[in-house]
Amino acid sequence: MSPGTQKITKNILDFAYKYRISFGKPPKSMAAASIYIASFINNENRTQKEISAICKITETTIRNRFKEISKHPNFSSIFSKKEGNIY
Repeated sequence: MSPGTQKITKNILDFAYKYRISFGKPPKSMAAASIYIASFINNENRTQKEISAICKITETTIRNRFKEISKHPNFSSIFSKKEGNIY
């Protein structure tokens, strides 16, 4: 995983914690979904199947966490340069 994707992943995890999306969820499921989203954003083309095999969780879990994170009303704030986030 590239350093850029790692940074995006960390920002997504920070976002999930800040908005309490991660509360009550297994940490590895949040990490897997964050990796999936960050890889997609950074055009690294990692599949849910690939990530689920490495993290030992189901693809359905990744999809569910993906939906919970990406559907949050403040998700676009991750991309705010004003806040010094992703880029």
